[in-house]
Parts: sequence; structure tokens; C-alpha cells
Amino acid sequence: MRGSTLLVALVVLGLALGACSKAVEETVEEAIERQEGVSDVEIDEGGGTLEFSIEDEEGEARVSVGAGELPDGFPFPAVDGAEVAVSTHEDGAYYAQLTFTGGDMEDVLAFYEDFLEREGFEIQRVDVAAGTVSSVELAGYRADAAVAIVIIRQDDIGTVSISWEAS
Repeated sequence: MRGSTLLVALVVLGLALGACSKAVEETVEEAIERQEGVSDVEIDEGGGTLEFSIEDEEGEARVSVGAGELPDGFPFPAVDGAEVAVSTHEDGAYYAQLTFTGGDMEDVLAFYEDFLEREGFEIQRVDVAAGTVSSVELAGYRADAAVAIVIIRQDDIGTVSISWEAS
């Protein structure tokens, strides 16, 4: 998937998020499909979720905002109590942004460290703290994949970003 095509699509989609009527959906789809090499675009809004897919000669990318669930085939579980805010899937690469409140950041961190270890990843860890904000980045490597997990916590609110790509 060409990055510029996806970038244009996401910018146009972002502008349309606030007022996504059927007419807006069709206009945005048509505008993106006019990009060189793009063969198909689908935008679907329903149940508080906005889903978007784009196909070009290099493959297909899917984005879901307000997803609630990880996409089919996502290689990592969501920690208990987390909500999926955004997810993407593109030709062997996955990304998800999860949010959580309450609980202990150490529990969230332990959940993902244990998962990476069980799945055979070599792990590197970086911890940062500044005032009420703390973050941990886990980078995992194995022969067939690389993953980055970033956990950020401020007061009682946290996010988990997961990026996974096949080698």
C-alpha cells in the first residue's frame, strides 16, 4: 500500500468524521478512488464505529475508529478492561490503540511482557517517568515478526499502542 495514498485517504476521512452522512461517505469515497492506483474505497459508519478500507495495486488497508474489538487475525490480545479505540490492518501489519482506566500500570505491563515471553520474543524495555506521566516501551523481536508496545499512564487513564509487523 502506498503511504501517500493511505495518508490522503486518512486526512480526507478525518475531515469527514464529524459529519459522516451517506452523501459525505460517497463524496469521500469518490475523491479517494480518483487517486492514482486506487481501485476501491469503502466507508461504513454504524454502531459508533467508522470503518474504512482502501485497495490499490499493492494491497488493501483497513482502519476502524471506535472499533471496540481488535481486527480478525490481530496477533495480540487486549488486556482485560481495555477498550479498542483505533485499529488498522494492512498486508501483514497490525496496529491498535487501546484505552484503559483504573487498575495498575504494572499489571498491564506484566500482561504484555508475559505474552511476549510466551510467544518467544526477545524483549527490550525502556521506562520513562515525568511528573504524573509514566510510559514504558516494549520492543519485541523474533525471526518472523517485530512488535512495539507503548504503554502510557497519567493519573487514572492509560493507553496501550501495539504495532506488529511480519518479517
